[in-house]
Amino acid sequence: MAYTKTSLCQLGKLSCFGCCGYDYSTPKEVREGIQKNTMEYKDCKTHKEFAKRSRAGQRRWCGVCRNVIFMKDKKGVTRVLCPLHPKMNKGKEMRNDQDCLINYLCKTAVAFNRWNKKKQERFIKFLKSKKLNVIEYSLGMDNDRWLKEFEDLEF
Repeated sequence: MAYTKTSLCQLGKLSCFGCCGYDYSTPKEVREGIQKNTMEYKDCKTHKEFAKRSRAGQRRWCGVCRNVIFMKDKKGVTRVLCPLHPKMNKGKEMRNDQDCLINYLCKTAVAFNRWNKKKQERFIKFLKSKKLNVIEYSLGMDNDRWLKEFEDLEF
């Protein structure tokens, strides 16, 4: 039976936005795109006001969804997240399922959820050993790089 208590979407100090866009350009451009989104978010008074803007389904030139922002958590860790996600809104879904792949899981997350606890722990240790930032982590999850590298080590 698989062990799935851990979510790769929010893994310790790492957060993943890999499924929140596609055809990503360079890490630098992706960071700049998220920074622009964050500035636009800060101009809004509420998540609801941000949601009302015509943003969902639109991507920046770098490939990232226009709703993805940087936000510090209570511990001061900068996360990449969607302020319209139910976890940010007391369980209320504010994303539009016509524009957002709400139930999508990347290939790595699907594989991870099928693994037993020991293999999941080895994968997490592998990820932590890479000392990734959120951009590297997310882009590597999106293109299956971390899964491929890990599976190569396992065989």
